[in-house]
Amino acid sequence: MKLEQCYKLRLYSTRSLIVNRNPCIITSEIMETIMEEMVKWQEELTNVQKKQKKRLLETVIELVKEKGYANVSVRDICRTAEVSSGSFYHHYPSKEALVLDAYYHIDQYVTKEFIEKCEKQPPRDSIRSLLGLYLKLIDEEIGLLVKEYYRVMLEGMNISALDPHRPYYQALCAQAERGIQDGSFRGECEAKEIAEYFMRFLRSEIFDWAIHGGEYNLVAQFVKDYEWALRGIAASEER
Repeated sequence: MKLEQCYKLRLYSTRSLIVNRNPCIITSEIMETIMEEMVKWQEELTNVQKKQKKRLLETVIELVKEKGYANVSVRDICRTAEVSSGSFYHHYPSKEALVLDAYYHIDQYVTKEFIEKCEKQPPRDSIRSLLGLYLKLIDEEIGLLVKEYYRVMLEGMNISALDPHRPYYQALCAQAERGIQDGSFRGECEAKEIAEYFMRFLRSEIFDWAIHGGEYNLVAQFVKDYEWALRGIAASEER
């Protein structure tokens, strides 16, 4: 029996106990205990599902590196990750959806601690840190799976990368606003415009690296290109 089914059975059994027992002998203490158990079981199930998603994300990245995207099937992913196909489709409707999620999990690295570290840097440097973090994770974790991400994007299957509510985009906006306020960036620029400028720059860096088959160091090339890109929005005295 699948783990999710076991948990559902336990929850069903608990609910049945509540319904079938004589209400007169179910004290408030018993009811509280039952509800606590139900919450605990649900939390356990949620933790299992999170671990499954993590294994699926890690597995698809490794298999694509090893075999190439076209040669990796959902069955391969499930077998290697030791996750049932039913669980896979519970989390993702397709292999393409898993690819998108593998890319977006980068946002989890934009933590409160990382933002606080950025806040201590001049805006030009904090934006460099944000962009560098993104590219470092692409280079070290996502790899050429990013090719498939762009393929899915270009086929119009998903445009959530443009979501202005993404933590990464919000962090860029915040640092851009700091740059405007302290005079590092041109006054006629808006924070949103600067953030979108750097997102376009970021995508161009990744895309060029991908079509070259990852043959050069992505982060090292970014460091060189960043100063050139920055000149377009820097205040005159900052150029």
